[in-house]
Amino acid sequence: MKKSLLLSLSCAALLHGTVSFTAAAASDQDTVLVNVNDAGITRSAYDDYVKSRSRGDVAPNPSDVIEEMLSLELLYQQAVAEKLDQQPELQKKLADARYNILAEAMQNAHLKTLSLGDKELKAEYDRILSEVERPMEYKARHILVKTEEEATAILEELKAGKDFAEIAKAKSQDPGSGKNGGDLGWFDARRMVKPFGDALLVLKKGERSEPVKTDFGWHIIEMEDSRKVEPPPFESVKEQLHQRLEGLAMRTYIKGLKDKAIIKTTAAFDAMKPPIDQPAEAPAGEK
Repeated sequence: MKKSLLLSLSCAALLHGTVSFTAAAASDQDTVLVNVNDAGITRSAYDDYVKSRSRGDVAPNPSDVIEEMLSLELLYQQAVAEKLDQQPELQKKLADARYNILAEAMQNAHLKTLSLGDKELKAEYDRILSEVERPMEYKARHILVKTEEEATAILEELKAGKDFAEIAKAKSQDPGSGKNGGDLGWFDARRMVKPFGDALLVLKKGERSEPVKTDFGWHIIEMEDSRKVEPPPFESVKEQLHQRLEGLAMRTYIKGLKDKAIIKTTAAFDAMKPPIDQPAEAPAGEK
């Protein structure tokens, strides 16, 4: 188990560049904790390693941490001694890691230049609300029965003045809403089966539908109210807004880099593109 953890951590460090565990000669400001041959494990390397393996609020045992770092350092030194770092496959992995680390570092450096406080986030929030049409939601009741004849009979009872909720409690086949007088609460009509939703949308407040057939049976629908859906509060979407503005800023930044760069595709890339569908020729005699 320790070996798997060790290898996982070292691979993560190599590929993602999250932290460097390599022992090195200490600077004047960095204390060496352990000497390993001609290298030293420093306090800053130790702190970075602890952050990378953090498991909640429980502080790790320093001896365990150093033991893991020693294992990594000894493996690293042995790999260099055996010139594994000169193998083409490993050189490519190291180059790929450097490539990704530097690209991510440039992205982070640009994002740090942005000013994305509450003022900017609220402006984006208000802009989105001004451009997006808020959908409607509806409050309705229904009575569900098996046959059109039953639905028609119930509609006659309602026209005679009987209470919708009481009939729903007594006769509706919908186990969810029936016991609540047919109350469906607030909902988006588009999430209902189409015949139900279509019938609902033509009703005005206080109106009832004619019998409506769906796969569930026959419905009598009573429209109680409608309103526009309330947008989520600003505070609840600040993080999403922040991510959105960062994404937009990065796209703009990269577009600027593209505009200044000299980018030319080669014949090899062109050959990889799927062929463009050509319109079929009309049969002879139909031209």
